[in-house]
Amino acid sequence: MAGKNQHYIPRFVLKGFRDPDRPSHVWRYVRSARQPIQTSIRSAASEDWFYSESDPTGAPTLDDQITSAENALYAPRIQELRALPAGPLPGSSEPYLRALVHLFLRAKHVRDFTGGAFGQMLGSIQSVTNDPAYLRHWLGVDTGALHFDLDRQIRETIQASRLPQILNLGEDTLVRMLTYLAREKFDEYAKTHLISLSPEIGKVAKAIPDLAAKAQKKALADNQAERARLKELTKLSWMLVDFSEPSLVLPDCVAIARAGGTWSSALLPHSSDVEEVVFPLTPLRVLIGLTNGVEPTDVQELNQAAIGCSQDFFIAEKRCDELDKARVRIGCIIESNTDAMLRRALDDVLDDDKHGRPETRLRSSIETHAPEPFADGTNFKFLGVDSEETARRIARAAQDVINGFGAVYPLRRLHGVTYAQNISEGLAAFLEETEQDRPVHPPSDNDLYHGVSRTEFVQIDRKFYIHPVIQVDLGHALLAEDQEIRQLGISVLCSSLADAALEELFDARQSAIENFHDRDDFNGALARHGGLYFSTYWSQRLIGGFDHREWRYFADPLTGLIDGALAITPSALQAYEVDNDLDRVFGNACEMAQSILEMAARVAGRLDCADPSIDVPPELNLYLENLGLKDWFRLLREDLQVLFDKAPNWDRMSDFDCLNRHFERVLWVLGIVPENHPEGGGLWVKIRSSKSSAEG
Repeated sequence: MAGKNQHYIPRFVLKGFRDPDRPSHVWRYVRSARQPIQTSIRSAASEDWFYSESDPTGAPTLDDQITSAENALYAPRIQELRALPAGPLPGSSEPYLRALVHLFLRAKHVRDFTGGAFGQMLGSIQSVTNDPAYLRHWLGVDTGALHFDLDRQIRETIQASRLPQILNLGEDTLVRMLTYLAREKFDEYAKTHLISLSPEIGKVAKAIPDLAAKAQKKALADNQAERARLKELTKLSWMLVDFSEPSLVLPDCVAIARAGGTWSSALLPHSSDVEEVVFPLTPLRVLIGLTNGVEPTDVQELNQAAIGCSQDFFIAEKRCDELDKARVRIGCIIESNTDAMLRRALDDVLDDDKHGRPETRLRSSIETHAPEPFADGTNFKFLGVDSEETARRIARAAQDVINGFGAVYPLRRLHGVTYAQNISEGLAAFLEETEQDRPVHPPSDNDLYHGVSRTEFVQIDRKFYIHPVIQVDLGHALLAEDQEIRQLGISVLCSSLADAALEELFDARQSAIENFHDRDDFNGALARHGGLYFSTYWSQRLIGGFDHREWRYFADPLTGLIDGALAITPSALQAYEVDNDLDRVFGNACEMAQSILEMAARVAGRLDCADPSIDVPPELNLYLENLGLKDWFRLLREDLQVLFDKAPNWDRMSDFDCLNRHFERVLWVLGIVPENHPEGGGLWVKIRSSKSSAEG
């Protein structure tokens, strides 16, 4: 009967690495120890009652069964492998592989690795449940693409409640509303309903070591795992290889495997990937299994791999400085494998790189020189400049800024730049030159730059191009020696360049939304009405450090716009009851929503220019909370921040579709619900009034 001291690496394996000067001992290099420990083979790689405790009835225990099988079947095979001549295994390799599979499945490494990996996984999930941002991402509420189970439950709830019939709204519209509101109210929900989830996961995590032990014992008892792994290993070609020096070590996982160029415990790889399996028999002999065409690994690399794949220790026949130094590598490979496995398993939960920030980001400190100038240069026009030489110098400095910006952002929609002493005259000259018959609207003191610039458009071949008209003093600023003054000139110019970059993306999308029949085109229609407020946010982020008006300058106009829209909308809806002019109602609502969003973007940009993590100031927060819009403004900031951080890596127009839900959200507040036309061919607009739905 087996006793209390039970080996998880049997003594007949350890004896192959006995110290020549003290044959009853081996050297054990432990990860947590300062130096190797000379340990008797009787006590090395063992724990009390590791497999089973004694049975009071005297019935054979699991450890008894393991000991009996090893004495009869496996120990003799290992002895034969040590005695056979080097070269391919004679006859069938199956008896020897049965011994090998049994040895690495019974090792403590299996239990520790399994328990550790699942413990880490549950720990990661526990951290997710503690962090609403991670949980929101996993459930899809941050992207609008809900987790399929959550989407299914929402649709089933909608259908069971008959909400589409009661509210006279389409199912997809209600799903969009609930998806958005789930995101908007998620943190509040998480605090009240998910607070008990993390402790429960913690309880499960504490039980993992015991569960891992039971799983290993069950696998050893029923032999299912042994049979499955044996089938995989018989596909390899097996041989005995001898080395002269240096001496090999025995990892605590017993055998190691190489798959796809990466080493791991022999427990992990799948048969389709395995290139090589290595089982050290003695310090100078290994059993190696290879796929066709693969050469055996060098002994130096084998030792490094065996040490890195060990969990807690490795065994050697002697003490030497080289192995002592290598002890720090214990666990490095197995930890890397664990991390990779967890990343794959939790990819949907812990994918932090979905909104990764590109290395290159535009800030207010743009370099004014680029490695390569544009081949054609830029169309500059100057009005009221004191000399041609000054105009040339300003043009060269501005071109440097444009080159620097264009090296990062697309500027194919930049028509040119006008610097004028009088903005109104500059605007009039531009309109005359481009043969545009429309009135001049000079900037007022409420505009972005205190009336010192205005971005104009010109249409050429059905495409819109950007042409900023800038006060000439800001051209002189580009020539200033003072860094802050020069940076102000750069920022004002760059805000218009930002408009040009955005116009290229929006113009590319515009051609695809003339007829919108599906959800993607519906997004395009919303973008046409309200998506341009990102340009406002971007400009505020860029120039906030040089235009000293704080967010408060724009907060009062924002609250005024919201109050005005809420006051005007009811009378507009009542007027619709009389004149049936839905186009006018919807058009006015869109204008008010866009104005609200643009001013909200200015406030957000000013706040984020200082610090994107700064909270909304209490006075504005209280106003928004009273209207039920506090969480909406927070999400608006988050979406704008993500787009700003992603620049210039916007590879498709759908990157901006996240902003459309905010346009919809403001329209909902005003009592307007845009939908896809149920039969296609138009936009279906529903309003909160006594009339039925109407088509717009």
